[in-house]
Amino acid sequence: MAGITENRLAYMQCSNVAGGAGAYNTIQNLNAMGCTISVKEIDTTVFTGSTQTYTTRLESGGIMDCKYTMSGFFDYIGDATGQYIILQNAIAASELWFKYCMDGVGYVKSQAKCDQIDIKTTSDGTVDFTVSAGSSGTITVA
Repeated sequence: MAGITENRLAYMQCSNVAGGAGAYNTIQNLNAMGCTISVKEIDTTVFTGSTQTYTTRLESGGIMDCKYTMSGFFDYIGDATGQYIILQNAIAASELWFKYCMDGVGYVKSQAKCDQIDIKTTSDGTVDFTVSAGSSGTITVA
């Protein structure tokens, strides 16, 4: 199975430091997390007054987007440097950065804005949460 990456070292971090500088805090109690990077092509076709036979697109690869998702057990009091920061920054619509480390070495990092925070109480006594956020600005992949 050479070449298969195991996810035991994966973690998600956040920061509310301006510009994404400084330390990132690991978000606790997660049982699932992910990052989706997509590219939206830009149509640069110009109308010429005659029948168009093809579409032209921007050569640079278009506009990149990054979507973060995470879910786990809700504990914003016990996780004052992770879940609490996400919740407070989402409510205040203030600067928030995510860093998704998929294998303990490589990561994706960008400023993000929370699209949705979902908090649910379950019949087995846990309070679960789900967060989705979209990038806003430069996406760093290392």
